[in-house]
Amino acid sequence: MVEKRAEAGANALSATETLLYWLWWADYMMRNAGDFANAVALKEDFQREIVSRAKELGFGYTDETFSLPRHELERHYFERFDAVCEEIRGVTQHRTGPARPARPGLPKSGRRGGRR
Repeated sequence: MVEKRAEAGANALSATETLLYWLWWADYMMRNAGDFANAVALKEDFQREIVSRAKELGFGYTDETFSLPRHELERHYFERFDAVCEEIRGVTQHRTGPARPARPGLPKSGRRGGRR
């Protein structure tokens, strides 16, 4: 999504991609700086972007989390982040169907079907 946004612009992203883009930035800032100071420099209303997309997509917990005052969000970010991810994963999987099972590995011979 970062590459797609860089190449085609912000308007080329779907609502889900936009949400994930800003969540990625928020997470990057929290894990590397411990706060949102640099995220604000990037885009002052990044929280509003996340909340807007979360509401549009029906992600109630994500909306609730990123609607917190910034200092509260920073304080509780790591406690809530996994649940935000689970909400998004669960809803998007429900909308698109279950994840496809992984392809089985090759037989030990390195050839499909192997020799019998």
